[in-house]
Amino acid sequence: PKLQPDNARKRVEELKARLHARTQELEAMLNVASNPPVVAGCALILPQGLVDELQHKKPAFEEDREQRRAVELIAMNAIQFIK
Repeated sequence: PKLQPDNARKRVEELKARLHARTQELEAMLNVASNPPVVAGCALILPQGLVDELQHKKPAFEEDREQRRAVELIAMNAIQFIK
């Protein structure tokens, strides 16, 4: 389809304006500098069974069914909370 000369000029001007705006955006992005991450804290999580094993103790949760059930419920609730 052929464009009328006036419509073609308008289209050219619109495209030039878009190109200019996008070029400025891209040039501005070149000047963005990210800062390195800052570690605010850390944690080392060890299973109680591993700690007991290293201390040559018998794990308490194997002996006490109620305690084992309580620990399992805490773990399941934590996973549900995350989802």
